[in-house]
Formats: sequence, C-alpha cells, structure tokens
Amino acid sequence: MERPKQDGLPYFCTWRAQSASFNRFSALSFLPAPYLQRTSGNVQTDKKLAMHEILSEIDIGATPERVWSILTDFVAYPSWNPFIRSISGDIETGRRLTVSIQPVGGRAMTFRPTVLLAQPNSELRWLGHLLFPGIFDGEHFFKIAASASGGVRLTQGETFSGVLVGLSKANLDRGTKPGFIAMNQALKARAENA
Repeated sequence: MERPKQDGLPYFCTWRAQSASFNRFSALSFLPAPYLQRTSGNVQTDKKLAMHEILSEIDIGATPERVWSILTDFVAYPSWNPFIRSISGDIETGRRLTVSIQPVGGRAMTFRPTVLLAQPNSELRWLGHLLFPGIFDGEHFFKIAASASGGVRLTQGETFSGVLVGLSKANLDRGTKPGFIAMNQALKARAENA
C-alpha cells in the first residue's frame, strides 16, 4: 500500500507487510510517518527523531583492575549499588544478562540485555529492548580510562533510541541520571576505601 502524500500536514504511515505472514514492523503503523522510513522493503526508525543520551563521569583513585573487579562482581551489587540492584549472567559478548534497576523516584524494573562488549579493565557494554528493537532501546556502557590524577575516570552512560524515547526524556533525566550519579559515587567509595 502506498503512503498518502504529506501536503505539508502530518500524516500516518499506512505501510503494511505485503505477505500474509506477520511482520513485526506492521505493528508500528500507528506512528506518525516521519518516525518511520521505508528502506529496501523494511521499516526502520529514524534515530535522529528519537534519541537521548545520559552520561555521568567520576574520577576514582584506584586502578582500572580494582574498578573492573567491583563493576563485574555482580553478587555484591545489593550491598553497595543504589541503582543497579542486581545483575546475573555471564559477562561474555553475545550472552544475555538479567538486570534489575531502581531509578530514583521510580519503580524497579528488570530487563534482559545482550552483552555487546566485555573488555576487561576497559569497557562493559550491553543493549536492551522494550518488546522488540526500535520501540525503546537502551545501549548502556561503562568505560574505564586512565585519568590525569593518576587514578581512573569512570564514565557510565546510556544511549536511548526508538519511537517512544521522545515521550520518556523527562523521566530518564529525572530518575535514571541521578541513579547513574549515585552508583558512580558508591563505586568510587568502595574502590577507594578498600
């Protein structure tokens, strides 16, 4: 089915899968067309319209090995981590984790992201989705780098993308960013007081 012309007015995507089999993108047909693009028969989200990033950095007077060991000691998380309350699973690229978070002022959530990168003493990165890719995705990362002060700089961040991100920006800034800051401060205290 062909999309109607915009004529300067908002219009809604009327694209449907051509085959009788279910296509996960056909469920997105209720979205305003500017959020979707048709490319080679597939619908993709326009990330420029629906992206948000949160970053929190902290300098820690410890070695990269010490910070990595705390970051990857998931069993100890409930005793010190105010934001990520628990993680289980193997830290290997392609493996899935089970992560439970408690945003500041928000309700607890559990999700199952896939590990994208696990480079010891340097970077841990995972990607999670709400329902399926393109609705609400979060690529979370921790980067450990040498700092000028002789310790390390820990950067925790997440890039959110998908069609629902625009509706969630205020909640992410209000609950998730303070959670990142609180976790970074708690990790610093744990690393420096060992």
